[in-house]
Amino acid sequence: MAREKKFLIAILAFAFFIRLVPSLILRYPPQNDALQYDNIGWQLATHLNYSYDGAKPTIIRPPAYPVFLALIYGIAGHSIDLVVFVQVLLSVLAVWLVYSLALDFSGSGTAGLVAATLAAIYPLFIYYNLFLYSENLAITAMLVFVLCLIRGVDRNSWPALTGSGLAFAVLVLTKPLFAPVLLLAFWYLWQRERPLVAGLAAFLLPVVIIIGAWTVRNYAVFHVISPFGVGLGRVLYVGNNPAWGALWPSEQEINAAVPGLGGLDDIKYDNVLKQKGIAEIRQAPLATVKLFFIKAVKYLWFVQPLGRSEIFRQGAAGWKAQLFTLIFYYYIALKAVISVMFLVGLSFFAAGKKLFSNQPAAWLLAAIAAYALAAHAVLFVDERYHLPAFPLHLIFASAAAVWLFDKFRTAQKSYD
Repeated sequence: MAREKKFLIAILAFAFFIRLVPSLILRYPPQNDALQYDNIGWQLATHLNYSYDGAKPTIIRPPAYPVFLALIYGIAGHSIDLVVFVQVLLSVLAVWLVYSLALDFSGSGTAGLVAATLAAIYPLFIYYNLFLYSENLAITAMLVFVLCLIRGVDRNSWPALTGSGLAFAVLVLTKPLFAPVLLLAFWYLWQRERPLVAGLAAFLLPVVIIIGAWTVRNYAVFHVISPFGVGLGRVLYVGNNPAWGALWPSEQEINAAVPGLGGLDDIKYDNVLKQKGIAEIRQAPLATVKLFFIKAVKYLWFVQPLGRSEIFRQGAAGWKAQLFTLIFYYYIALKAVISVMFLVGLSFFAAGKKLFSNQPAAWLLAAIAAYALAAHAVLFVDERYHLPAFPLHLIFASAAAVWLFDKFRTAQKSYD
């Protein structure tokens, strides 16, 4: 155990180092999504105004990440460098959370260390810390939600269940796509928690308070009941348009379909795009199924070709471009290995192999990972969209790798 702790500390120290160095060398001014988050966060910090420009309120960006930015800006001013540093710390915390989850699920310290190592060296967990993207908060929120839910049930700890509910509220107000995961949490509590009512109350209290506050704000400002905000229409429409299903179009191309962005137009804009996305699915069901499959493969293996990859496009010329190209191919190779082992682990688990000591919790993890894959097959897939649920893939992949290694070692000993 002492040796395992030393390995874990070494992994965490290495994870911190390889995250800190790029954050000190590379600077990327906020653009596109990052610029919108930055503007809303600064408006919140300085004027308590949830808007892009301080004039028109908006609903299209969920509030958790802008509030996270506003807290930092309120303390230290408009310091993007401090935001990046805090995101580096969150990313290192996520490595420890991956270790803890893998240990709880499999009962194997080795699986925990393998999962933590994969999380430490996965390029996108390092790279996106440099940007003001909500995935940085969503990754940690997902891991805290799952870990606290499992430990709250296993240890009959209401504070842990309350922490899980708090993390879930942050998760869905960062990535509303994960709102249906609430049903999986209910299922897990129904199967395992006793007393059920008290456990549900402990979990739901922060969910109701936090999401309720955002819902009340939206109703007061826009006169619409919207607990998560809007934005589904854009990714549904773009993701199922044959011309755009593989590559995200420019804002000008999207706005040409439905002009208007901001204020009340956010709701109208999103509703129209949602209707267009559903119409695309209905008009060409076979083409849609094919596109779903393509997006599922992209979600598991690679996302963008080299020239379109954000990793490559953000790099400079010369040696930096060559370095970013190498990082890109390393990312593709590592993600392919992880995805193969994830599918192997999922298959072994479904076939009844004892990969995990906590079988009910493993079913919860598998269900969340499967939902994330299915949801992104329906919507648009971009490089960073897989990140919130990807740590769950690492846990299955590490458990499968350790299980296979143990079987191989046992067979080799029997042969000798």
